[in-house]
Amino acid sequence: MRVVSFILNPVNMATRKKKPKKKVLGGALLALLSLTFAGNSLTSEDTFRACNGKERWDVKTLQDRAASEVDYDNISPATVETMGQIPLNFNPNVEAEFFRHPEEKKVYRIKNCKISLVKNESSADGDYHLVIKQGTITMIGEIPDYHCQNNRQSPAIEVFKKVRTDFQPLLTGKRYRNHTFDITGVAFFDPPHNQTGRNKINGVELHPILEIKIH
Repeated sequence: MRVVSFILNPVNMATRKKKPKKKVLGGALLALLSLTFAGNSLTSEDTFRACNGKERWDVKTLQDRAASEVDYDNISPATVETMGQIPLNFNPNVEAEFFRHPEEKKVYRIKNCKISLVKNESSADGDYHLVIKQGTITMIGEIPDYHCQNNRQSPAIEVFKKVRTDFQPLLTGKRYRNHTFDITGVAFFDPPHNQTGRNKINGVELHPILEIKIH
């Protein structure tokens, strides 16, 4: 049985203790969290439904073979602008479905960003589709739906549940527009398919989002 661990750097943990005024949404990087590929630890009350996820599904939900190579120990600071500058030296429209680009093995954190729009893609894969914005530049971040049947084997399904559940209250009245955020997630290059807020340079996303901190 393969185990994936999401581990918070001790330095970052100390920093959090000094800033209690920030509410942390999501538990992916708060402590040692071991999750297996073989099953899930959701409660018996959680139910699953069919969903219509496409476009490199296993990669963006951490179910591909190379997902265990994602470096959760080293979080790279980034901005929406610098994320757009990451060289895209492969074609996500053509590459094999399960291919994970080296940049997609990295975790990035974008600080002090806005969320200008959230779409609940209930008619498709069920993700929360976030448009992350700094200045005039945008990119997409996605919180996968832990109820999706196709996500059932993801080693990060508990993370999806935690981040999604904690973020959900901010959807009421679009309250998310009143805050700035620090958003942490795994880099992912999505083929263009008329996505709202897509980065115009390389189509990079944070997918999945592992943690959201609200200011």
